[in-house]
Amino acid sequence: MFSLYIHWPFCLSKCPYCDFNSHVSNQVVYDDWYDSYVKELKYFDNILKQQTIGTIFFGGGTPSLMPVWFVDKLLNYIFKNYKILSNIEITLEANPSSLERNKFYDLHNIGIKRFSIDIHSL
Repeated sequence: MFSLYIHWPFCLSKCPYCDFNSHVSNQVVYDDWYDSYVKELKYFDNILKQQTIGTIFFGGGTPSLMPVWFVDKLLNYIFKNYKILSNIEITLEANPSSLERNKFYDLHNIGIKRFSIDIHSL
């Protein structure tokens, strides 16, 4: 069984303690990012097509900033082109300030089963 990690490198602000590849940007060209993700997946086709994907984790950055339609489009590509475990677990990392209640429902409705909530200080 394989797992996919999908890195979304954008944040609302750059935290001083963060060592991850993350950037602040108000202008994300979603078509270019989608094409890049697909190109990366295709690069590993010979491995991915022989495996069953059991988990997908969206990390970052702040993946909860991605529009729901974008996550849905990417998941549809993965589900269409690779073998997926019937009870696949899909997790999306979220910053509580970047998600509204309705977005949680919308993400759940497209297949996100778990949210990894970032809490850096209380």
